[in-house]
Amino acid sequence: MKNNTDQSSGHVFSYEIKKDKKVFIYWYDLQVKILNGENANKFLKKAKDVDGIELQQLISKFTSNLKTKRDGDIDTIVINGVFHSRKINQCFFRF
Repeated sequence: MKNNTDQSSGHVFSYEIKKDKKVFIYWYDLQVKILNGENANKFLKKAKDVDGIELQQLISKFTSNLKTKRDGDIDTIVINGVFHSRKINQCFFRF
């Protein structure tokens, strides 16, 4: 089951629940996190009660290693120190 989001309204995160109760979290179309076990259960319990912006904030909390650039550009994100950009579909390594 994939939770598609309306990206035109600023919703950039989505998630998919697999048969083995793993939760795959996506930033646009890029898989950025996999939750399993207790973390997946906590996420699913909280996610069933929220939607819209609240759901986006919840997903953002569970992907604690993700950060958008400080200038507010939602097309660039930092995952574990690596900059990913949707504009040119490349990764930029931070040294």
